[in-house]
Amino acid sequence: MSDSNHHIPYPHGLAKAFNEGRGWRYATFLISAIALGLLGTLIYVSTHQTTILEPYNISSAAGPVKVSPGSSTNGAYLSYVAQADLGLVLDWTPDTVKDQLDRFMNRLTPGLYAQEQSGLIAAAKLNKKNDITEAFYPHTVQYSGNTVQVTGLLVRYAGSILLSSTPQTYALTYSFTQGTPYVAQLTKTN
Repeated sequence: MSDSNHHIPYPHGLAKAFNEGRGWRYATFLISAIALGLLGTLIYVSTHQTTILEPYNISSAAGPVKVSPGSSTNGAYLSYVAQADLGLVLDWTPDTVKDQLDRFMNRLTPGLYAQEQSGLIAAAKLNKKNDITEAFYPHTVQYSGNTVQVTGLLVRYAGSILLSSTPQTYALTYSFTQGTPYVAQLTKTN
């Protein structure tokens, strides 16, 4: 074997190894670029994801509330939503009345909001000034379509003095916007 034949495979092997190394670098770069792209997409989706807040009554229900896909109404779900909405407008103390009614106004359709805003704000100021506390204790809940009727006991105090304790029935009618129910009408039926 001559010395010149012995050195010929070495440059060829080095060139082959260099090409294979470049291939691994390109593959590593490509996989890194894909991983960074997926990470960027994940961050974008997580920061732009719509968050749906559910009322406390729903999260504390005895079991899961099943909503049929494609259905805009579900009576059991709306019953929990209605009780939570009534809790916002009917359960408060002088210190919480403004916040409760503000939160309730966020649950109204734009039309009902425009109609009720000034009255609710005035009532909150008056109840705070007069040291009024109110609580509603629901007894029965019925639903039909997008309307939920809740009957219970409404209790009002001025300081520690009982002002009234009367049975009341409220009917809430809901309108759905992008799958979220909003109060379109609230009536006291007795």
